[in-house]
Amino acid sequence: MTEWNMFLQAYVRADDYAAALRAAERLIELTTPLARTADCHVSPYYKFEDQYGVWLSLEAPDKPLAWLALQTTLATGWHVGGDETDRHAVWDVRSDGPGPIPEARWLNLELYATGETGAAD
Repeated sequence: MTEWNMFLQAYVRADDYAAALRAAERLIELTTPLARTADCHVSPYYKFEDQYGVWLSLEAPDKPLAWLALQTTLATGWHVGGDETDRHAVWDVRSDGPGPIPEARWLNLELYATGETGAAD
């Protein structure tokens, strides 16, 4: 059986750290019906003064299924790639339409195998 890790990385526009934390909380609320947030990190994004990085480590009973469902829930226009053991979906506000929250500028939803791989999951 394959063991999976899943995370959501987001860049959000925010005036300060408190606003970035509120944006992270809203992302957690949106993902909660499909995946539990095990860990959350928020930090300034060095490339843009008005943006912060949000990283959510996500847990779900069936991570491959949750990975697909989260794409539908969070946004449209994802650019999906990778292979059977390392999948990613990227969304960008500049080209992919409305996002899950107004502050969102870029999202990366990752799913990758960390353990033994066997039958397809």
